[in-house]
Amino acid sequence: MSFTGGDHVWTIYQGPPRDTGEGLVNGDRFFLGGHRLYQAREGVEFARGISGLLRELSDYRYDTSSEQPGSTFVGSVANKREINSSINIFGDNPADFRFKLRRWQDNNPEDSSGRLWFLTSDGEPRYLPVRPNSSAGLSSVDMDPTIHSKLEGVEWGWICDDPYFSGYISRNEFTNNSVTFYNPSTAKAVYPRVYLPGPGQYTIGEITTPVLTADEIVRVDYNPLHETYIKLNMVTGETKNLWYTLEGKRPKFYLKPQTKNTVGISYTGIGADMAPYVEFTPKFRSWI
Repeated sequence: MSFTGGDHVWTIYQGPPRDTGEGLVNGDRFFLGGHRLYQAREGVEFARGISGLLRELSDYRYDTSSEQPGSTFVGSVANKREINSSINIFGDNPADFRFKLRRWQDNNPEDSSGRLWFLTSDGEPRYLPVRPNSSAGLSSVDMDPTIHSKLEGVEWGWICDDPYFSGYISRNEFTNNSVTFYNPSTAKAVYPRVYLPGPGQYTIGEITTPVLTADEIVRVDYNPLHETYIKLNMVTGETKNLWYTLEGKRPKFYLKPQTKNTVGISYTGIGADMAPYVEFTPKFRSWI
């Protein structure tokens, strides 16, 4: 597998959290590729070739006239992402093999997402929230399964609703009503969340918050898939939707990729114990 060698790319799959009856525990981790001391130590590794790691799948949109030949390109919309590969599963003996196979299957449920991580020595860590695709693990077994100690070249794959790889969440605090930070993303647009704690009143772009008490905080999420503008009481947990106060305005804001971004606010008040901050999840078009 090409992930081995001196300049390692660690590929790690972690299953989703599961309920043990006594509470949630983290899913198991599988080192599928990378450093020779870690790769396949749980009995599962990539066998050969992986597809779906580079460009995101996009739908191209065209405007076609009925009166003339040809079409006009309008734009593209990023779709889901699908990863396809082959894996090897093996154990020290048939009983150990069956244990490791069951462990792998238990950590790949169809109804919840695990995380497929890619860690490099020269780039931002990133992952995909994935679940098995419809053909994962459907390879035939061509020998007596009771004497198996390994399976080689099992066809496997995952599907991810989000076309982009996600990085670690970044949090940047305002100083003197302004914050400047670098966005390492390669996706065309990344949408931040802004948190404005009381006491006092803030203005950011077209949004002016109500006067907040010391126990309150406002969150503005600019993601068009779930735009929200809410006020939260940090003591009682009570939330209030403030979207209606925008009176039809639809504030738009996104972070440009691989650039410094500056966000400014206006503040009236006596000062808050907690600094306002911007939070965002970097998004990447590729695994490296």
